[in-house]
Amino acid sequence: MNQEKQSKYTPSTAWPAGVSGNPNGRPKKGFSLTDGMRSFLSCKDPREKKARKDLLVEQTYKQAMRGDIAAIKMIFNYLEGMPKQSMDMALTFPKPILDIDVLQHDGDKENPQIEEKN
Repeated sequence: MNQEKQSKYTPSTAWPAGVSGNPNGRPKKGFSLTDGMRSFLSCKDPREKKARKDLLVEQTYKQAMRGDIAAIKMIFNYLEGMPKQSMDMALTFPKPILDIDVLQHDGDKENPQIEEKN
């Protein structure tokens, strides 16, 4: 009965026990600019003896205190998040090229006449 359960629940395409379907493992990530920048900013600046990211924060604060609107916006956007924006989703369609109003059948079912509206 144990073999019945095993064959019932194990697909026929499964790898045998002790054999890996991916012997080299997951491929390594490529270079990421974000990871490189995080690594660089986490190191201490040799002249200032502070982490570079802390120096950036201080510089942004100084610019905001001098009245730099872009620095002020950046600080608030990171602290509070971007303000929500509403979008108008009304659909408008252009005027049709040909307005078909009435099909006139002058007795000819195969070639109805189209009447244009001006």
